[in-house]
Amino acid sequence: MNIKVKIKLFDLLANLAGKKEIIFDIPLNTSLEDVIQLLFNSYPEVKNLLVNEDGKYTSFLLVYNNSVELNSQNYKSFPVEDNSEIMLILPGVGG
Repeated sequence: MNIKVKIKLFDLLANLAGKKEIIFDIPLNTSLEDVIQLLFNSYPEVKNLLVNEDGKYTSFLLVYNNSVELNSQNYKSFPVEDNSEIMLILPGVGG
């Protein structure tokens, strides 16, 4: 069974991806980390901005799932649900 998740991008991230919203059809029990990796595979320029040389997320990235802020330590274990809305925000970046 598949579910749909919406990723909302703001400012510079939306400019890099060329869109403000992306909807992915993913398998049930997919983690937030897997959804983010799917985004990066589809939009490598977004990954280039958000992942440092060590392969870790930049510290200024804010990630929300259904308006709840998440810590990057939880991405691998956090399951997304059908119709989840994931927001990626870079505070203080104009656009």
